[in-house]
Amino acid sequence: MGGGNNYSLEEQVIGRWIDGHPLYQKTIDCGANPIGRNDGTVIATIPDMSIGFIKCAYLTGSGNTGNIISLPRILPISAAYEVSVNIVGNNITYNSGDSTGSYGNVIVTVQYTKTTD
Repeated sequence: MGGGNNYSLEEQVIGRWIDGHPLYQKTIDCGANPIGRNDGTVIATIPDMSIGFIKCAYLTGSGNTGNIISLPRILPISAAYEVSVNIVGNNITYNSGDSTGSYGNVIVTVQYTKTTD
């Protein structure tokens, strides 16, 4: 079992949860930033997830920006630039304002246990 710093697109066991069940980690490239979606758009699903939490989430830069933004992004000056990623059931959901269009893909690393273990 490795540590939680080995990021991979493949599911891997990284340790044990506090109840003794295996703890999994997976990094998911969720694809293009769904601009202006404030309805909890599902961007990925992890089958059999029991307890899950987001270790890190990013919006990658595109165009001339080259920036990478850590999520959630909350700006007190304008909700148009706010972005969040959440876990609802087995789904990773996405909410954003209307002014996040200069960014590319959403990348999320999730740690979780499974109902099948």
